[in-house]
Amino acid sequence: MADHDSRLTLTREIARSGIATVWEGYDSGLDRKVLVKSIHPQYARESDLRMRFEREARAIAKLSHPNVVQIYDLHAGVEELSLILEFVEGASLGKLLKDRGALPVEVAVTLAAEILAGLEHAHAAGIIHRDLKPDNVLVSKRGEVKITDFGLASLKDQPTVTQEGMVIGTPSYMAPEQADGSEITPATDVFALGLILFEMLTGKRIHAGATLAETFQNVLKYQPPRFEDYRETISPGIEFVLRRMLEKAPARRYTSAVEAHAALLQTQPDGLLPNALIADFLSGDTVRRPVVTGKVQARARSKSVRTMAIGLLVVVAAGAAYQLITTRAWEKAHTLPPVVLTDTIPLPTPPGDTVRVKPGPTPPETLSTGGVAQKPPVKPVSPQNPPGKKDTTAGVAAARQPGTLDITCRPWATVYIADSLIGTTPLPSPLRLSEGTYSLVLVNPEIGLPVVRTVTVKGGQTTDLRVNLYDYVARIRIASVKPWADVFVNGKFELRTPSSKTIFRPLGTYTLSLKNPDYPVYTDTLTFREGEALREIRVDLTAANGASK
Repeated sequence: MADHDSRLTLTREIARSGIATVWEGYDSGLDRKVLVKSIHPQYARESDLRMRFEREARAIAKLSHPNVVQIYDLHAGVEELSLILEFVEGASLGKLLKDRGALPVEVAVTLAAEILAGLEHAHAAGIIHRDLKPDNVLVSKRGEVKITDFGLASLKDQPTVTQEGMVIGTPSYMAPEQADGSEITPATDVFALGLILFEMLTGKRIHAGATLAETFQNVLKYQPPRFEDYRETISPGIEFVLRRMLEKAPARRYTSAVEAHAALLQTQPDGLLPNALIADFLSGDTVRRPVVTGKVQARARSKSVRTMAIGLLVVVAAGAAYQLITTRAWEKAHTLPPVVLTDTIPLPTPPGDTVRVKPGPTPPETLSTGGVAQKPPVKPVSPQNPPGKKDTTAGVAAARQPGTLDITCRPWATVYIADSLIGTTPLPSPLRLSEGTYSLVLVNPEIGLPVVRTVTVKGGQTTDLRVNLYDYVARIRIASVKPWADVFVNGKFELRTPSSKTIFRPLGTYTLSLKNPDYPVYTDTLTFREGEALREIRVDLTAANGASK
């Protein structure tokens, strides 16, 4: 950003992730706030991360839609890579849900419809988001809804960043086909939006788990929610749409955002809320919504006029008494109570000390214990703190020196820390982490089961984590069955021999059954403990007792 230093300043750090920092900035040349997303210098040379970052720029640059965050510029240097984006005054949908819980039906459906409109545009351009979640949806103070963070987006005309079959996305908002490494389609984004809409209406996550590993398990064994438990908040019309969006098989969902959008609009005969009313909701105005109330009353008055006109004809034919009865009955059936929307959504705090875009070396990226991003102490460049002045906080910074974690995994795996995607092994470089204990989730689509490993990182030291995923799962391979058999594990059908497929299960004890209608059923009890080798099964069903070899 050297050419832009004279006009672009960073005013406030907003967020920090495993590979990038997000800042609120100010462009003096165009007199506007901007959002600056910069890769940390230690990663700027890594080709795969640069490719992913540049993909986000290309993805958003292809789009021009009111429901998608606009990209202004991409600054790329040897040790610098930054996106200059539209700044949205407001907050994320994730924060809104955290602060409010379940949202009013009108608000939830309007937000979902706006998101679908943005997805329509993206899908038409050949872009699949693949990481749609509340934190990647922004709601402005003016009630505008905008999708952001296309860093994991799949472009049909760009080379893929990830390995074939790689699991990618955020587990809490992941479609089943993402968890097992299957093909990603626009229906994948539709499923994620279904999860978000369900959460907006009920305040509950469908994939929720006590741990990240449990969340993965819930994705892998996903079953649609029991909608009968939510009759008070989900109407039959919305339930119909949600059921279709949340079908486990992609082919049974709405195949596009266009279909889902049209179906959702049909559930709102009075139309969606305008941006101004969403803004009223965000502002937490405790006054009854005069605009909405007026809208409803105007509609009621319009219908009342028509009813009265009909009533006059009825009076002529049947008398005033009949008119009075029917009019009161109609008003009772059609008058809507005023809706009250309260609470507030915290908005960004006023900018603090101003920092130039390139004040010096960027502080090392760190993750706090549990993987939650933390801001390391940053001493901005200013007249009171010139670059040559002795830094009295050096001792404190040294005490908080991060450590590094080097991960080696067999076979390859996608690495998650605290619901955040870190990358795929082999990682381009060791992770820099704050001192503490971390729970890592490693996922390989062939195994299909998350493996959790806990590791402690010490400041100033490198910790080597070497993991063989096969040591933490049960593996059953049917090497040979004479003549053939249907294979069952704990009563569930797995495969028909001959087959080279390996059956993976969590560690534990299982009942294996081999069934051929011409021979007695063969059963065996298998127990798997950590580090035990693969069990290869060889059985001759034609022998008198189905002897195992």
